[in-house]
This record gives sequence, C-alpha cells and structure tokens, in this order.
Amino acid sequence: MKHADDTDDGNLPKFCLYGKIMHFLKILHLELYFLHRIELERVAAMITGLFVSTTKEGKMKKCLSLITMFLLAAAVNACSGDTGNTCGAGTVEQNGQCVPQCADSEYWDGTACQTIPSCDDGTTFNATTGKCEADITECAEGTELVNGQCVPQCSDSEYWNGTACTPIPECGEGTTFNETTGQCDPVIADCAPGTHEENGECIPDVVCGGDTHPEDGECVPNVLPDPDVTEDDVLFTVPAAGESVSLGGTIDTPIDEDGDGLVDGNWDQFQFAGTAGTYLKIMSTSEGAALPAFAVMGFDEDQNVIYQRIGLNPNGLVSEREVYLPYDAVYVILVTDYNMMVNALFGNNGVPVGGPDFTYYVEVTNQGTPTVSAIDSIPATETGDLNDGSLKFYNFSALDGDMFRLLSHGQPLADAASDLYPIVMAFGADGAYIKEADADPANDADIILITPADGDYLLVQDFALALGPARDFSFELSQKTVVDCDAEDCTAGSVEEGQDIVQRWTMAAKDYGVIGIYLPSGASQTLNVSLLDENADEIMSTTATADQNGALFYYAEQDQSVYLHMQEAGGAAVDSFTINPLLIHTPALEAGQSYTGLEVNEMPPGTLPNAGIDHFTAPAGQFVFFSNFSTTDPSKAWVDPVEQIYMTDLTLFGPAIDLNDPNFASLSPVFARIPADGDYFHIVWDSDENSDIVGATYDTTMNAMNPVMVDTPTENNPTVVPDQTLDATLGLALFSMDAINGEIYSVTATPAADTLLKPKVTILSLGDLFCFFSCDWTPDPTMPTLGAMAMGTATSDGEAANAVVGSPYDGPLFILVSNSGTSGDDAAFEIQVDWVPPPEGDNCSIAIELDV
Repeated sequence: MKHADDTDDGNLPKFCLYGKIMHFLKILHLELYFLHRIELERVAAMITGLFVSTTKEGKMKKCLSLITMFLLAAAVNACSGDTGNTCGAGTVEQNGQCVPQCADSEYWDGTACQTIPSCDDGTTFNATTGKCEADITECAEGTELVNGQCVPQCSDSEYWNGTACTPIPECGEGTTFNETTGQCDPVIADCAPGTHEENGECIPDVVCGGDTHPEDGECVPNVLPDPDVTEDDVLFTVPAAGESVSLGGTIDTPIDEDGDGLVDGNWDQFQFAGTAGTYLKIMSTSEGAALPAFAVMGFDEDQNVIYQRIGLNPNGLVSEREVYLPYDAVYVILVTDYNMMVNALFGNNGVPVGGPDFTYYVEVTNQGTPTVSAIDSIPATETGDLNDGSLKFYNFSALDGDMFRLLSHGQPLADAASDLYPIVMAFGADGAYIKEADADPANDADIILITPADGDYLLVQDFALALGPARDFSFELSQKTVVDCDAEDCTAGSVEEGQDIVQRWTMAAKDYGVIGIYLPSGASQTLNVSLLDENADEIMSTTATADQNGALFYYAEQDQSVYLHMQEAGGAAVDSFTINPLLIHTPALEAGQSYTGLEVNEMPPGTLPNAGIDHFTAPAGQFVFFSNFSTTDPSKAWVDPVEQIYMTDLTLFGPAIDLNDPNFASLSPVFARIPADGDYFHIVWDSDENSDIVGATYDTTMNAMNPVMVDTPTENNPTVVPDQTLDATLGLALFSMDAINGEIYSVTATPAADTLLKPKVTILSLGDLFCFFSCDWTPDPTMPTLGAMAMGTATSDGEAANAVVGSPYDGPLFILVSNSGTSGDDAAFEIQVDWVPPPEGDNCSIAIELDV
C-alpha cells in the first residue's frame, strides 16, 4: 500500500480493505412513559418502518398467506342399525378413519388438505406417505408391495413397521389393528359417522360453534381465565424456568387521543426487567372478538429501542412465538389487535378496532435453557422451520481471530415464497451478545463474524415477524481465509463465481485510507466491495463495474485492522480487478498554531480530488477559525483554492455561509462550530479540475474560540453585555444566545466613547445546506452548518452597528462582532439585545383578508 508520506521506491507497503453490509433495522428513539399506556402515535412512530421491506423493483412485499380452515359437520346418529363401512357427508374412509373429502387435486395429510405435487416419469404420488415414489409392479420373492415399496414379507402374526417385522398386538373390542399407524383404531362399522365409542357405547361427537368449546360433552362459551397481571398493573416479573405468568386486559374502544379528529387505536403495555440469555415463549389469545398481536421491545438506559420482535397470526385467535433476549435491559410487551399491528408495521391507514368485547390473554413461559445443536464441521448448511414461532439454536467451535460468514436466506426454498422475516444472532464464547443481521423475505440476513476468543459460539435462527405459515429457514455457515495485505500484494486479483474473498490491512491512529476499485474496460461483470472495521461491522460499501469504479474511505481514530470483502454479483465470475489504495497519515493541527509546507496528496483516480487533509481535535460547542491561508509554491498552478472543514466521514460543515447571497458564498475567515467532541478534517483542494497541485504545499493558521453566553431578552427587559473587546489574534468577538422560535431580536454593538472601532454585527443560525441542481437551506439547531441570517455595519468609526433577526427555531443563535474599519481593534464595546414586538397584522385575528 502506498503511504502518502512514502517515496516511490518500487517496494511500497500494500494497502487492502475489507467490508460488508450489515443492518436494515435502524435504531429507533422513543421516550418511554413507564407505568402508563403508550399512545398510538408514539407506538406507530416506534414500529412503523421496522419491518417494511421492498423488493428489487421497489414495491412493498405484503404477502399474507392464509391458512384454510375446515369446519366439519356430521349427522348425529344413534348407535343402532346397519351402518356399514360408509362415512358421513363430506368425508371419506382412509386407513380405517373418516377424514375430510379433499378436492381431486388435493390429498389429506392427517391435518389438512394439501395440493398433490406433480411427480416425475416413473413415479407416482403416494397419499399415505405424502411423497412421489418409484412405480413398482413386481417385487422379488420373499417381499411384497407396501405403500409403493418392496418390503420383506412378514408372517401372518407380524406386520412391517417400516424397519422390521413386528408382532401384531391384540386389539380391544370395537377396534382393529392399523398397520400404517401401528395403532388399534376404532372399527368404523361399529359407530355411525358423527359418533364415537366410549366404554363400549356409541355417543355423539360434540361439534361446537364459534366462541364455544366442548366441555363434559356440552358446548360451553369460551371464557378466558383471570390473568396474574392486568393492564392496570403493567409490571411483572419473569417466572422461573418451566413456569408461566399470564397477562390480560381489553383493547379499548378507539378514541381521539391527540385531538386531530381521528380515532386512535389502543395499545396496552406490560413491562419487565429481562436478563441476557432469557428464553421465553409468548402466546396471546382472546374470547373471539380480538385477534391479539404483540410486540416485544427492549430499551437501553437512554430509552433507545435496542431489540424488537413481533408476534401475530393473520388466520386465528392464537399468536405465539419464542424470544431469546440478548441484553440485560427493560423490556415491554405491547398488545393490540392484529389489524392495528399490521397497519402500524406497513403504514396503512386502516380504521382502528376495540371495545368491551376485545379482551385478550397473554401467557409468558420461561423456557429455561434452549436445546442447542452442534455444528461439527464447517462449511455447514442447516435447514428446518420455525413453526409455532419456535427458534433454533446451534453452536460451533472457533479460535481467536477466526472469520466466519453466516447467511440466512430470505427465500429458503427454491421457487417458493416465504412469510418469514429472518434474523440471525451471534453470541460469544462467554455468552455475551455479539451482533445480529436481519432481512425481509426477498433478501438474506448476512453476518460477518470475527471471533474474539477461543471457545464455543452460539448462533440463533430467529425472525422479526411471520406473515403466514411458510416459515422454513436455511442458513449457511462458512469460514473465510483472510489475506494479510501488509505482507502480500493485494492490488490485483479475480473472484470466481459464487466466491467471496477477504483481505486485511492495518492502519495507525489518524491514518486516512482512500481506495479505488476498478474492472477492466469492456468487462460485463459487477464486483461488490465492502469495508469492515476490526469488529466486522460495516464502514462503507460500493460497487465496481467497467463503466464506474468503486471508491471507499476510512479514518482510523486508533491503531486497528480493517478488512476488504469482495464478491461477484449476478452469478458471473470477475476475471480481473485492480485496487489502487492510498494511506494518508494526516498531520495534527492545534489551535493557536501556524503551519507551513502542508502537502497536497494525489488521490486514486475516480475517488477524491487531489487534496491536502489535516486533522484536529476539538470539543463540542467550540468555534474553530482558519486564517492566513496561502499557496507559496510558485511551480504549482493553483487556480481556485478551496479551504473547508469536514467531519471525518466527509460531511462538509464549514466554512459558514451567507444566507442572503443567492450563491450561499462562504464567509471569511473560514470557521465552523464543532457539533460534538472528536476529530475533524481541515481539507484544502482546488475547484478547477485542471489545476496541477499534486505535491504542492500550503500554509494556514488555526485558532479556536468559545462564545460568551448572552441572556435571552424579554419584552421591556433587554440584555446588555458591557466591556467587551475583540480577540487580539482574530479581531473577533463571539456570543451565543438561546432564542425562541418566531421571536424577533435586535442586536446592537456600541463602541466606547471616543474610540475608532467601526463594528460589524453578524447573526448566525444552525442548519443544513443541501445542493443538487440548486442549493436549499433548512434552519435546524441539530444540524452543524452555520448560516449568516443578518448583518449590520456601522456607518463610520465610533458609531453603533445593528442587525435584526427572527429566530427560525427554538435553539442557539450566534453573534459575531468584527471591525470593518482600519483602526480601533482594541477598543471596548457593549452588546445589547432587545426583544422586538411582532409587526402589526402578524396573526390571523388582526390580519387583512385577501380576496384571491
């Protein structure tokens, strides 16, 4: 890798990077009101967008797979007369039992009617086994044809149980032996359809209608048991392993809670203190009116959402799922109706439901220690299903520093849609949570894991939510070979079809890496490239094609390793690629110091303009000023030098700009307000792309100031700050005031008597400057860029300067005082800030009506 301060001696250190896309769920911010019911608008803001996904065409996937429900009605007949071997209407005899009669294209699998699959030539579908089996017309001597297979021929007193000949048991009166099930089944000739045998008698089957269930031979109304914890109690304790606690309440009638004229649905909350590694099963049901759904959410100490899972069922009264808690944290179970949950999840404008009949019952069971399956060899592929909301647990052994990739497929079955939003979680050898990845049914959940110690690691196949019964999963675990680019040449290579490669390089603290990734001209392939930090968390990703190179950037705040992950896209091998890396050790700048001979770096083609990059460290709220900039090298053709201030992720936020200039011209000197403690970039480049400044040098001076706080004035109560002077080095004075949105303020700087100061007052706000074809300014106290809203300059030496501004937000405004004259820099002055009454006609009650 070429180091920016190295000379090209033909044997340069190599520079290679690695990275990977990680997370689709953004961490949400929610102020949680403990011990109170959460309002719908807060819940909707919290949940909306968690699991909304789009297909590659950008359309939202809302696949609701519905389970077909069969209601079987049978005539109730007395146990007398000749019944024969017939079954009731709508049923047929199968293996000695009456089962529902399926359509011609379906078969009964013991639970429901299923579609008969198409079978290859030479095979026939066997409804008993549910499989396509080879056509067999003749079996060898000593064998016989059973369920489409040749099996050993057993004696008259034995039957084939699928493995061996087994003695036929003696069955009681009214039953007969069923070789398929291996059980003694009732003889259907003894009791009529709709009846069954009990104690040697035929008694009617009890078939109950909606909202009822059979109990002691009668249909009785469904009534939920009394819960251990009601919606008024809110708090509950996780039960001991193997035990349960029940929660209950009512989804109340929707009311207009926020006064917007629209009714808001009801969400109940139950709160508990959860411990990392707690394994719970949660089941919700109702007496029939509600279709209860729930969300499990975890919060950190700052009340940020750090965990979320959804339980819902589009087809019935029972919603259930398991959860495995990754943190010691406060957790909340939110309960509402299925329809409101789906509306919140997908941003629908459905009408909320609720009322006295919308009672619910939630059972929380502590599952104790999960059953873990061992992965003995890698690479490994694991498949299965998460029916009934179950989770699957696996472990594998690893050494310190090994790298693995865990890929859970959004579409686990070929040519079959999935209702599952997959999540995979990884836990360390010490049991601590490491990371997770999640996706929608159209994409894959993908984890790159660097194991931090020797030991056994736990993997959990989880899911965010399921919108139907298709809950199959498939994940692949593979170990990656990492190429050490500090020792090997990583600047060129190829990627085979289905392959991905990983490279590692080291960075020293305050290094800035710039990488260009290129495919040869005319190549038709695509190369996906990602950059990861030493925890295998994504820093940045890009795509390289023949027409467009990829570019990656990273600033190392400390000594560390970083990784470059490359994989072909679209199922086509990448025959050749090249990497052009540059490592810049950025010079450190300090306030109050002047610097000469700072050098411009030549950047890899197609990445950044050739530029000088320096760093400085500053605290939040401080103002930094750069002055005395000059380009002293006469051999270099500077055309239009630009001096700017950036965050280390290359977010531009300085210099301050003039909001009254249609081109948003930069203010002089170059200055900015520091938004947070940390490192920042001072970058110098030339806006003329034809300028030749590679290797050129430049000079600059850095200074810093902290603003003087000014009280906010009120009506008839101005704020006066006397005995102020300009900073001797910068010739500036700086003040800060907490302003009120919509209030108007007048700021006056008055020099002391008989002085030559000619003051200039500049009032600045914070905001965001966004430029595409044109530029727009949005005032926002949370954004970092300073914009000058108003300026006022004295007409002559010794006179006062004034500027008036209306605050665009609740937040800080800044006042900058400078000298526009030629003398009097050391003169004293005072600042006065007055509250200005609003102009006549500024509200609708007194404004003049316009006839448009």
